[in-house]
Amino acid sequence: DSNFYNTPDEMNSAVLHAYQTMTFLDYLRPYMNIPLTASEEVFPKEGEGLNIDQFDEFKVDNRNQNLEQFFRLSYIGLNRANTVIEKSENSTFDVSFKSKFTGEALFLRAWHHFMLVRLFGEVPIQINAIDELSEVFGAKNAPIQDVYTQIIDDLNEAISLLLVERQGG
Repeated sequence: DSNFYNTPDEMNSAVLHAYQTMTFLDYLRPYMNIPLTASEEVFPKEGEGLNIDQFDEFKVDNRNQNLEQFFRLSYIGLNRANTVIEKSENSTFDVSFKSKFTGEALFLRAWHHFMLVRLFGEVPIQINAIDELSEVFGAKNAPIQDVYTQIIDDLNEAISLLLVERQGG
């Protein structure tokens, strides 16, 4: 940590790293398949595998890894966004860079909490970076209203930090 997050370029890399979790197939497949299949907008192909048919039939069992993969990658994304937020707070570079990076990370944190609460209902709210695995043991689910309150707070703060017009990236 002491060798990174020291320049705008390094912090931008950290922001891109936070976005990266949303590009993994293990994130995209469940993100698309779970709500669409359950809503009957799409139907799984015969023998497609991945246990997508369970969402069509509303009979999801513990062999279905779609939910686990999405849950895991969402919290990885949350942790990366929280790291950017924390490191931006302590940075010494120009406030416009600091605002941009923090705003994007707050948006990502809100996005992941939103997707999690939509799919799972009550979930742990994660607003701090996790450095040790022991920090996640015993995490308690928050009431749905508390998750939405955190989402709204993060989005309002992101709005105050981000420019209306996008500046590259």
